Amino acid sequence: MNINHPAEGLLILIIGVSIFFPQLPIGGSQFSTDWAILYACMMPVLYCCFSNDYKRGGVGMYLVLFLLHLISLCYACGVLNVRANIGDFWTLFTEFRYVILICLACLCSFDVFYHFFDSFIKVGSVILIGISFLEFFNVAGFASIVGRYYSSQLHIDSMTNGAHRIIVTGSDPNVGGVILAFFFLYRFLSFFINGRKKDLWVSFILLTCIMLTSSRTIFIGVVCYMVLKLLTDTSIKKYIKVLILSFGGVLIILLIPYFEYLLSGIQTVASVEGNSSFNARLNAWKYFLSLADKSKLLGWGPANHIIDNFPVDGEYVLLYFRYGLLGILCYFFINVRMLFFPRFGKIFDNRMRLYGSYTKAIFFISLFVMLTNNFYSGKQLFPLYLSVLTVFYNQNLKLRYKKCN
Repeated sequence: MNINHPAEGLLILIIGVSIFFPQLPIGGSQFSTDWAILYACMMPVLYCCFSNDYKRGGVGMYLVLFLLHLISLCYACGVLNVRANIGDFWTLFTEFRYVILICLACLCSFDVFYHFFDSFIKVGSVILIGISFLEFFNVAGFASIVGRYYSSQLHIDSMTNGAHRIIVTGSDPNVGGVILAFFFLYRFLSFFINGRKKDLWVSFILLTCIMLTSSRTIFIGVVCYMVLKLLTDTSIKKYIKVLILSFGGVLIILLIPYFEYLLSGIQTVASVEGNSSFNARLNAWKYFLSLADKSKLLGWGPANHIIDNFPVDGEYVLLYFRYGLLGILCYFFINVRMLFFPRFGKIFDNRMRLYGSYTKAIFFISLFVMLTNNFYSGKQLFPLYLSVLTVFYNQNLKLRYKKCN
């Protein structure tokens, strides 16, 4: 952490730890290392944020979201007769870290954070590419070693004996795929905005690494974003669009036959028959939607005693079940508000253009992720997105304030 820029250094440290470090076993549960750091620094962060004249964009909105979740828990206990357990309060406790994280991001200088984060992405890309190929080829038992610290025996077997689905530094292949997508999107967009040719080649290697996870949802989301970006962005020269689409298409066609799990999933995505993964999720969705219909506005609260016995993969259903229509609508309203408003005219600063495109790209990918996995409720993924989004949003507020004055 840079002592001359403590807020920016601490935020990058938390992002880095959430991406690269395994969870800490505390008691009978797993505790993310970034949470430990964030809660250890909670009091000075909150004091600095509220005792000085900082732009605190996003803090109030996420406090409202947190209070809605608390109301859902109280409603479930008082009206639905749900027995709250320590896990329910633990879920709310872990969600409060997002408020602290936003407060920390509000203390950051955009210029300093941009420099730190750009270096983090450059170094992190190389590390993740190395880890990906070491896991896939299981060099010196590397996949088993990493799997013991980051994941479960199920995914270790998948890496070493089964479908060869790597986890990178995630708790499972899907989380690993999203982590790689974070770095891919930044390098891919940086090529167009900053003109760094190396970024394009690195992004193609990262796309290959995403295929190594065999995460169908992430792969489809990333490919859809690439195609939409190239087809709709009029600032990109046509010959560059043709070259990237051609090279990317050839790369995918040549490599995808080697990933049986990914290929079979894409082939059966339109058919329920034969897709056991989809069938299992569909049954869970039907069950939780039937419960959620009994409390449409406020949901059932965290309700971990139900979820622990019958896990649900798919965050749209999970958020609707837990926090009702009010909770899920509030979540999307906050994201849209911070991504697209305030607007003060055309952005000419390449750094702001990059952050604007990057945060929108992550949000776009998250819409795919939330179909079958968790993004907001996950332990590793949301901190990076929320940190960059808050820094971008507060810089937007500052620019609007300067323009108005």
